[in-house]
Amino acid sequence: LDAFNDATSVAELEDKIVNIGDDIDASYLDKSMNFKTLASGNVITIRPIYQTARKLKNSATLIFTANDMPTFRDKSGGIERRLAIIPCDNVVKQADFEMDAKLSTDEAKAYILNLALKGVESIRRNGGKLTENETMKSVLNQYMEDSDSILAFINEVGIRDEEDIKVTYQEYKEYCEAIGTKAQKQASLTRKLTS
Repeated sequence: LDAFNDATSVAELEDKIVNIGDDIDASYLDKSMNFKTLASGNVITIRPIYQTARKLKNSATLIFTANDMPTFRDKSGGIERRLAIIPCDNVVKQADFEMDAKLSTDEAKAYILNLALKGVESIRRNGGKLTENETMKSVLNQYMEDSDSILAFINEVGIRDEEDIKVTYQEYKEYCEAIGTKAQKQASLTRKLTS
């Protein structure tokens, strides 16, 4: 994800239909503007190596796998609108070393293709979005709360004095100290409360 801040790396997305990041780090991402622009399919400036800069309208689907989610500095809601978290909680209890052969049969390929076509049709009916379900909503909400101390504070403690932001901010800072995290600025709390 941090490579999206490099115009030369982003150039690799040109003419691609998918970008897959395997086992990405659970890092802190200070900048997310390019990620949001790419995920939205908006125009971004790229600079292929040894070439002049040009514009790219991303059409590649961005897919990342991770054991632990990265944390974005951006708490505006822009990240939340662009994420679809699909938990993969199943654990393989016994390896099937014949899996490749089983999935390579004509029958298996036809079955997988039909599943993919049904999935594409579902996405098309939903206006280009994955079908929402309670599991995905719950995982996304938990991720947002885990990565946003203000949201966690509001959900866990609540707002006792909506009129006095200074009192609320002091309670928020004490909450952050208790859970061992750095408090965001008062302006961030005020924005979250008024949005």
